[in-house]
Amino acid sequence: MPEMGTDEREGRAAGAIQSVARASALLQCFVGSDESLSLTELAQRTGLTVSTAYRLLQTLCAERLLGRDRHGERYVRGPVLLALAQSSYVGAGLVDAQRAVDDLMLDTGASASLGIRDESCVVVLLSAKPAAPLHFDRPAGTRVPLLQSAMGRVLLAFEPGGAGGSSTALARLGPTTPSTSTPTKLRHVLRSVEDLGYSLVDQEQHVGVRSIAVPITDTRGVVCAAIGIQGPLIVVSDDRVTELAARAAAAAREVERLPNRDLFAPRLG
Repeated sequence: MPEMGTDEREGRAAGAIQSVARASALLQCFVGSDESLSLTELAQRTGLTVSTAYRLLQTLCAERLLGRDRHGERYVRGPVLLALAQSSYVGAGLVDAQRAVDDLMLDTGASASLGIRDESCVVVLLSAKPAAPLHFDRPAGTRVPLLQSAMGRVLLAFEPGGAGGSSTALARLGPTTPSTSTPTKLRHVLRSVEDLGYSLVDQEQHVGVRSIAVPITDTRGVVCAAIGIQGPLIVVSDDRVTELAARAAAAAREVERLPNRDLFAPRLG
């Protein structure tokens, strides 16, 4: 998970109970990774002082949201946090949505994922990877910058007010690979996503990897999530782009038939 600066952390805490916001920041460090983390690492990632982080961590451990490894030096997910995650997975309808993601992976031979927006990133909620040794995977919990993700570009292109509202984010985009689009080009790209109904990111974040994504709408008809595929060029080849986009769109329609899709894919941005 990317480190959160002091300004961003304090901004998110405005109007909220600061200690809760800080505890939440510590818990979010465990999203998208199974690794244990030390006190110093957690303080650095959240922008908290070591003493503040330590006090909050002791409370989170006492409430069993977090735990400590057998050496007592590093922090891990606790049983209560794991139980909450499991109950949320079932209760929010993610089990049914996971089937759609799994089917998309099996149908295309590429990794598949479903994600939602969280400020300037896409958070991968669900993922499935093929058994093939050559594949590209985005595990659940991964956070990807909006503009470097096919899912992110879909969410930006169909956001209320249109893609023009993304000028600030576009201005902050830096190069990732030689193929990464410039901010000027991306404005045109986002408009084309609206016309095509899908987004294609061609080696702009990782050389040799393409991703395709389509929008998912909630019961109001508002785009609230995206579903897509990622894979090496041999899988997501030039001659398969239209076909793969259509298969992703069929998976999106499957998710949209779920009665509780508003719960598992809220619009966070």
